[in-house]
Amino acid sequence: MLPAKLDRVVLRDLRVREASVDVVIDNYGHDVGVHIDRRQGDLEVVVIKRRAPQGNGSPFRSDTG
Repeated sequence: MLPAKLDRVVLRDLRVREASVDVVIDNYGHDVGVHIDRRQGDLEVVVIKRRAPQGNGSPFRSDTG
C-alpha cells in the first residue's frame, strides 16, 4: 500500500551490483500495481504482496515514542 496522497512512485536506475532497473508502483487505493519499466543486466525482480494489517488499514508503522 502507498499513502493515499501518492498515485505513483517511480524508482529509476535502482542498481544492484552491475544491473539496474526502473520500478513503477501505482496506487489503486485498496491495492498497488508494480511493474518493471526497464531492466538492464542480470537481475530478477520478485514482488511479494501481503494483506494490510487489521486496525486502521495502514501498513505503515506509527511509533509513538
